[in-house]
Amino acid sequence: MVRFEKRSNLANQIEREVTMIYRAVTFGLLIATMSGFGAVAAPSCGAWELQSDGSYWQQCVYDNGSQHCFTATDSKGSNSREISCKSP
Repeated sequence: MVRFEKRSNLANQIEREVTMIYRAVTFGLLIATMSGFGAVAAPSCGAWELQSDGSYWQQCVYDNGSQHCFTATDSKGSNSREISCKSP
């Protein structure tokens, strides 16, 4: 025989609070997912390539499809500057 007991007010209150927290977290995750977590996408860049003159060259494509090229004197690009992507 199954016996049903009345739940206490405290148990009911805890259940309501847990449900409210669950809904708030679910709503927050939904908003974060829809907004892309507020992240800004970085451009897609190739590796720094050593050129015959000793400089380094890199090509990047931004999210909008625009192409950008950079030159630097070291393989980390610490002193890079943007240059024309047109070949000489």
